[in-house]
Amino acid sequence: MKLYLSVFDKDLQLLGESIVPISLARLSKAFVKDGKIWIYQNMEDELGFVRLKVSL
Repeated sequence: MKLYLSVFDKDLQLLGESIVPISLARLSKAFVKDGKIWIYQNMEDELGFVRLKVSL
């Protein structure tokens, strides 16, 4: 299964779309803050985050 990220403007016009190269299981542990997608990442039993910033 492929996961796509779509970006729309305020009038719901599609601005861009791209395949996200991350498994769906990892995205279930994600949230959006300050315009970035934050994904929890376990690094040697320490909590870390992968941050994705969308730019057009």
